[in-house]
Amino acid sequence: MSHVDPRFAAQLRALRASRGLSLRALGQLAHRGKSHLHDLGTAAKAPTPETARHLDEVLQAGGALVRLVEQPVDHDAGRTRADAARTYVHVHDPVNAARVLTAADRIAPAEIRHRPAGRDVLARVAREPHAPATITDLAASLGAG
Repeated sequence: MSHVDPRFAAQLRALRASRGLSLRALGQLAHRGKSHLHDLGTAAKAPTPETARHLDEVLQAGGALVRLVEQPVDHDAGRTRADAARTYVHVHDPVNAARVLTAADRIAPAEIRHRPAGRDVLARVAREPHAPATITDLAASLGAG
């Protein structure tokens, strides 16, 4: 059984919307029922790797949907990186703190975006004078700066 990242449904909806496709239109292109696509887009059903691959091709998503089905979210690795970022902040090394925060956000975004400890370290790194723009932008978008 494959693992489905919880971001799959939102990513599918965003891709469909960015292409200006209704559920019916995507269903016709992908040869899938609109009810099935609705269930995938609301996370009521999980896609198979084959379905994710097919939708990825139809939506020309460059592998974005496939990666969300085939790569499990590693929350422990996300927490470990958030802890490492906190350590870098304590030794006034915002560049390395930002590097590990970016990795944590890529591996387990909920650890940075939703957990108070992750948001706290993100805000602290974003306030550093030499914080990279990617971190300050992420913090601003989350209201954590």
